[in-house]
Amino acid sequence: TKRFDFLIGTNFSEQAEAITRQCVRYLADEKCTRLGVIFPGGGALPRLVASSLERLEIPHNDGLGHIVPGIFESTEWQAWIELQRAPRLNSFLHFLNALPDPSLVSPKISRQDFEKILRESYKEVLLDDLELLREFCAARVDDKSQSVAEALRALPFLPPRATLAQFLEQTHAALAHLHWKQHTLELANVGRDWWQRLDAKFSRALFLRWLDETAVTSDSARSAAGDHPYARVQLLTVARAQNQEWSHLILAGWNEGAWPPPAGAEFARADEIHAFNRSVQQLNKRAARQGSHGEGHISVRENHSLYLGPGEQRVIALHQFDALVESATEGVTLAASLVQEDAPERFWNPSECLTELYLKTRGGPLTQTTLKNLQHATALLPKPAAVVTDVEQTLIAFNTRRDSSKPAGEYDYALRSNESYRPVPKLSVSDLERMVSSPAIIWMKRYLGIEAPKDAVNPWAATTGKWVHHWLANIIEAGNGRIFSAFPSLTEIDKRIRLAADERCAALRRLCDLLGKVVPDWWNSGWLNARYLARHLGAKIGGAKGWEWIATELAVGREGAVKIADGVELELHGQVDLVLAQNDAPSFAGQKIWIVDYKTGSTKELKTSDLHDNLVKGTTLQLGLYALAMRERGAAEVSVSIISLAVKNVGPQLSVVDLAPHTDVFADLAEMQFTGVFGMKGEIRPAFVYSAPYPLATLQIDNDILEDKWALTHPALVLEKEEWETW
Repeated sequence: TKRFDFLIGTNFSEQAEAITRQCVRYLADEKCTRLGVIFPGGGALPRLVASSLERLEIPHNDGLGHIVPGIFESTEWQAWIELQRAPRLNSFLHFLNALPDPSLVSPKISRQDFEKILRESYKEVLLDDLELLREFCAARVDDKSQSVAEALRALPFLPPRATLAQFLEQTHAALAHLHWKQHTLELANVGRDWWQRLDAKFSRALFLRWLDETAVTSDSARSAAGDHPYARVQLLTVARAQNQEWSHLILAGWNEGAWPPPAGAEFARADEIHAFNRSVQQLNKRAARQGSHGEGHISVRENHSLYLGPGEQRVIALHQFDALVESATEGVTLAASLVQEDAPERFWNPSECLTELYLKTRGGPLTQTTLKNLQHATALLPKPAAVVTDVEQTLIAFNTRRDSSKPAGEYDYALRSNESYRPVPKLSVSDLERMVSSPAIIWMKRYLGIEAPKDAVNPWAATTGKWVHHWLANIIEAGNGRIFSAFPSLTEIDKRIRLAADERCAALRRLCDLLGKVVPDWWNSGWLNARYLARHLGAKIGGAKGWEWIATELAVGREGAVKIADGVELELHGQVDLVLAQNDAPSFAGQKIWIVDYKTGSTKELKTSDLHDNLVKGTTLQLGLYALAMRERGAAEVSVSIISLAVKNVGPQLSVVDLAPHTDVFADLAEMQFTGVFGMKGEIRPAFVYSAPYPLATLQIDNDILEDKWALTHPALVLEKEEWETW
């Protein structure tokens, strides 16, 4: 007697597991000579079933296969199309990173160096044009920049306008440069002899659109386990499974709308649809005649054909289903999902074929309660032990990160406390400053080597600061190996700033003139703003009294670790914007030093009040580290200041003596650096302030929990006053 089974999975994944388990059960039956897994059509479900069979090493014939991208659907080809459409920095970097072998573009320089040089060049030029960036790199003297310029110069680009023959010729040249031989052969088949019929010139965008839509090489493929045409297990569509002998059948994906296939969406009124169906019947009657076998035998007239409307197609589909069920000799299984795949919150009814067959074989209706009972009774493949362990480990991490009674551990951006630490990273002063506000981001940067891409939408703020600092560094003459230079006059400071700023503008104009381009007005506006800022800050420095010697862009941290207190050291490196001294000397020993940090924003001057909280927030931390580094180099007195548009009184604002009561802050930073235990702090995506994005997907944790864990992990880095108390 033929046995009927019904399997209900929550979704396609569960349904695929249930179908695979049923396949194993059928194959264990000695009467199973040929097993068909029949699908209404292609999609995710047949792919999941084929993957499950492959995982269990069950040979089968995957008659549906899955679509695999060809060479014209690959990431590198799509990136090349986009590069030709808009030859800009981001499109080129996307193309470079998409190449499996970046040496195709330049064998002399690595991908990372190539990207770094181009991004640095863009920050200097601030014009997103590959030609300008190429010439800017060519004007530099270092070998890596020269290699970048050579690679960009050798890379073929399509002209803005040309004939089809010219575009195809340039495309073949570009493909030959990249050694894409297969692309060239396929493109020759695509182009055929069209270039001989079209001699008009048209735009590059139109050619690339035609090329993108015409060049298609996607194909159907299947795994090695599914490439057995004579295997007992056959994965087929309904149409291909007709007129074959089966011992067992599994009809998969039998939900509403799957079989019979839904009729075409005729956007018409109900009376129009009925009229159309009547006209179809009349047309079919005209095309039919009595057959040679007499009454009841209908055949089609010569030079005529029957029109299969929605009604006729539905009848054929139902007949195919009935024929399939009858063709199985031993067992038939029907499988369906409980919820819709694209809308998991919506219940998905089984198809009418499944419902009628259930009523016929079980003698009762298929209600929603019955469906849920079937879903609970449906057996799935056993889960591997490792998967269960991974899920449990995820739960452990989830709960540990939200336990406010314990300090940061291995799940909170921290190394394990078993003393198997990696080498202590030498941190920049900027990283140390961000460690107190975004410790998790710095931990991932230093220990995992990852960081989120920088926001390149508006680079003017960063570039303005870089220009201003560079121009202010030129206010002194070359030191000839000496630390300090004579303090120039106010007039000389302004003159040197203007010369450096004007040279930046002149260099870009020369590049644009070389390529026949025009410097945009918005670029001139941004440059004038930076020039004004530099002159304004230079005028403030020029008004300082009592300091005869200065040094600019002084490197710190090269001499070794900076001693904070007995047994407390920080490995750091940085660069001081400006150092002023009263005497010229070959070292800082015994000197009275004043450190100045330029700020192009509206940063206020430093104050001794609330110094602990300002260090913990990071606003004063950078200058505090510079002051400690200068003291380590032997300076007798060290003062620090911020100079910005908002600072009115130019003079020392804090001294290293003011930092003495707050040694515990720097000691806690040193402990973070030595142990690698950072922790997490602050909101991931705050609503009202800017925050650097996380390079890895990270779940938000309640801020109160984070503050409690931070206080247990780094007690010295906790604010003494609440934010609202400082308003």
